[in-house]
Order: sequence, then C-alpha cells, then structure tokens
Amino acid sequence: MRIALVAALASTLLAAAAHAEPGLEAKVEEPYVKAGVSEIELRGARLIGKDEDGESAAVLEYEYGLNRHVRLGVVAEFEDEVGARRKLDAIGLETVIRLPRLPGGVDTGLYLEYAQRLHNESGVLEAKALFAKRAGPFLARLNLIAGRPLTRREGQDVTAFSYAASADWGLGRDRDGDDDEQPWRVGVEAFGDLGTDHRFGGRQAHYLGPSLSWATPAARIGELELRVGYLFPLGRARDDANGQFRFGIELERRF
Repeated sequence: MRIALVAALASTLLAAAAHAEPGLEAKVEEPYVKAGVSEIELRGARLIGKDEDGESAAVLEYEYGLNRHVRLGVVAEFEDEVGARRKLDAIGLETVIRLPRLPGGVDTGLYLEYAQRLHNESGVLEAKALFAKRAGPFLARLNLIAGRPLTRREGQDVTAFSYAASADWGLGRDRDGDDDEQPWRVGVEAFGDLGTDHRFGGRQAHYLGPSLSWATPAARIGELELRVGYLFPLGRARDDANGQFRFGIELERRF
C-alpha cells in the first residue's frame, strides 16, 4: 500500500528529463542520506553502433547531506548529439528526502529535480520514487520515474514514465577487514521507458547489462569510487544502437 502511495506521489509530481535513450544521463538513485557529507560525481554514457553511434551525455553533480533525512544538490548536464557539437544542455537543482522504511526492510525515499534547459527549451520537473533493499553484501534498488516539461507546445506537454533499477553484490573486505564495506561491487543495471500519460506500455526502449564498481577510502581526499558498465539494447532501443558504455567517478568527503 505504501509503495503504491509513494509511486503515485512521484507520478503526480510530474518528473522527466530531456528525451534521450534510457540510461544515457541517468543513474540509479538510492534513498540513503549521509549527514554532513559532500558528494561530487562525474558520470556519462556513450551509444555504440547504428544511427545513434557516438551520441553521448555527461553529468556533473554536487550533493550535500543536510541531515540524516535530506540532501540537496546542483547538477549540470552536457549533451553530444550525432553531427553536433557538445554543449551544456541543462542546469538544475535536486533534493532527496528519506522516507520511512516499509515492511520487509525496504528503504524508501523521494527524489525531486528542476532542470532548466538552456537552448530555447522549457524547464523540466522530475520526481522519482526510490526503493532499496539491503541483505548483507546484496543491494537492490528501484526508481519509478515520472516526468513532464513545463511547456504547452503541442506534442511536448506529456508526462513520461520510466524506470531505473540495479542489483549488485559486494566482494572482498575493506582495509579494516569490515565485511559491510566491500571495495568491489558487481551486478546488473537496467533502464527503460514505460510510456506516457497519452499512451502507456507497448513497445518501449530498454537497456540492460553488467556493472562493476571499486571504492577505496583515501585518507586525505575522502572516499573515491569508480564505476563502469555496458548495457545491451532491448525492445525499441535495438533500432537505434548496439549498446551503451557507461562510466562514473565519485568523491565522497566530509568538509
């Protein structure tokens, strides 16, 4: 019941980003907040093969945990379309709000973002219902996403629905021998479209593939994490590309 309420709230808040292949600019968000911790992240993805070969996107993001329940952030999105120069496409403000835990140990949260597109385009609202489940070294995450550009232009004033999900396992131990903080994580990620408020379901674009991350506590600069992944197209995404290479680097530190 609570899951349905959170998902409905996310949909009602009308969230979406500029149209792109699923996963190109996105990541799988989690509801956890670390008070007093700053996070600086650079992530990106590039399509490989077919008509969209070479199209890429990158995101530079800064977040800060105000307390154990709220973190705030600023984000800049860069876009590199086929046959066009790379450009700063949008800047935005975001927040993650930690919500109560559901029965069964499912952690929940709400992600909200306003992004202003910079090239004679409208702003965009984005909301995500965040779910996460930990079980020892295993972590599963699910984002249910709804989105809408703030425009009345015909054909653009629609709410778009999508999802992002991941499941991974921790391997090894950290330098202190702690099993709860494994330096290596291996798993799978999935991103996809679900349709719009005009037409939900049907044949949509999806990407699915393996991911690998490595994190190390660096005493002087903070905790550094590196991520790579490769996603394979499914559904309508097969029409545009053969795959999607993803990368990310994140620094986490108390200032």
